[in-house]
Amino acid sequence: DKDWEKVPVYSQRVSETIRHAMGSIRDLRSSVQYLYRDPNAYTVIIPTIEKAIGAVQALQEGGKLSIRFTKPPASADLRVSGDPDRIAEVITEILQNAVHHGPTEGLQIEIRCRLDSVSPVLVCEIEDNGPGISAEAKKRVFEPFFTTRGDRGSGLGLVIAKLVLESFGGAIAEIGTHGMGACFQLRFPLFSLPDSSQTRE
Repeated sequence: DKDWEKVPVYSQRVSETIRHAMGSIRDLRSSVQYLYRDPNAYTVIIPTIEKAIGAVQALQEGGKLSIRFTKPPASADLRVSGDPDRIAEVITEILQNAVHHGPTEGLQIEIRCRLDSVSPVLVCEIEDNGPGISAEAKKRVFEPFFTTRGDRGSGLGLVIAKLVLESFGGAIAEIGTHGMGACFQLRFPLFSLPDSSQTRE
């Protein structure tokens, strides 16, 4: 019977689906720790971004990836709220997302950071020259398990990035134009020590 001949194929697909689901569950469980916010945690943001850039570039072959980084004046010691390891993971996730969805040759990423003119926030925009994100996908890009990469994506990377940023008062949004590249805007609250007078019993 031809249906019986298909059983091994179906079994393999089921096993792959289960393995993928288990990996996604582990990612979700590990992300719970990000919801705890240490009010004293801060990140020296410029070298953290530069380190993430170096790590992503090191994985690319033959200079296929160009990253341009524009930073605010006198910002070498600029501090933002949040754990440095978690923030590094957020930056790396956005850069890797551009690599996965961008052109295989001539990928260009631009990171533009500036101080907000109204509130004590550092605004960083990470833009690539890939195909961008459609209007429909943009509505779901931060939904758990939503991915346009098929079996290669868990659909959790951007979800976890959003959780991390929001856990210390930050934010993330996709502001790019479809057909002109993706652009993720990240907002990092500048670090300031908590008011001790408000924490006394």
